[in-house]
Amino acid sequence: MSEALERRWPAAVGAWLGIGTAPATLVLGAAMAARHGGAVPLAGLLVGGVLMAALLWGQGRIGLRRPLGDGGTLTAVLPAYLGDTSRLLLAAVLTVSMVGWNGFNVGLGGASLAALTHLPGWAGPVLLEVAVLAVSWAPARLGNRVAVFTTLSAVVLVVWCLTVLPPPGAPVRVAAGGLADAAALIGYAAVFALRAPDFSVGLARRRDLAWCVGLLLGPALLGVLAGAGLWLRTGSADVVALLATGSGLAAYANLFVAVAVFAAALTTTYSGALALRGLAPRVPAWAAMLVIAVLGGLLAVARFDRL
Repeated sequence: MSEALERRWPAAVGAWLGIGTAPATLVLGAAMAARHGGAVPLAGLLVGGVLMAALLWGQGRIGLRRPLGDGGTLTAVLPAYLGDTSRLLLAAVLTVSMVGWNGFNVGLGGASLAALTHLPGWAGPVLLEVAVLAVSWAPARLGNRVAVFTTLSAVVLVVWCLTVLPPPGAPVRVAAGGLADAAALIGYAAVFALRAPDFSVGLARRRDLAWCVGLLLGPALLGVLAGAGLWLRTGSADVVALLATGSGLAAYANLFVAVAVFAAALTTTYSGALALRGLAPRVPAWAAMLVIAVLGGLLAVARFDRL
């Protein structure tokens, strides 16, 4: 590993922030509140948060520079851990997962973009997917900067939800239980955690990884709480439909949703391309990203996120 590849956390944090601040956390929190018919038990959030951190940290360490880690992306280090058959199977599962997450994020953001611009429902996801693909083909440094910038929109979205639509009560209650909530949080982070070496590769210190993990976990839990509060106020878990029903700030909120999913979608084209090339090494990186974007775009147009 050359010194040129040594990185500090600011150069890598865009993807982690993108997952932590994605509007999907609002949807997740609203679904939790709907399942409980009210505030979410604190115990489930704490257990889920601890296990999320453990998954992200344990897998992210693989990407750290030697001797702290293996110093490579998930695809690069898999031959040291798995046989050929297992490696191909995992690459196939990851490829399908990235297509699905791409379709989820672009479908959610594309619906907001279509609502904002009054375009046909299919046009929003298509335009957003084209933008995601264009940035995916750009240099990694630019992609990280774009990801960090777009996460600011997600923060604004959360603040807007809490300010304009404040919950009638606390979205969390001190109570035991909530194992299903913990499982949902683990599920939300699991796919990204598995491919965490793709986004920790080249980090020089454990401290850099700790920053990345914290900047995913903290915003994700805050987003879940905001989503739960949104459900308590409105009884709706459909963030896009809720934002599209108003005027004024609601129009800007649709823009924030469209931009906020950008970083999360970028991670899917990057990791998805790596996984696809694990199946077909001769496929160029740009072509692999195109395949992920096209398949994910089809799911987005079909509003896969509603499932």
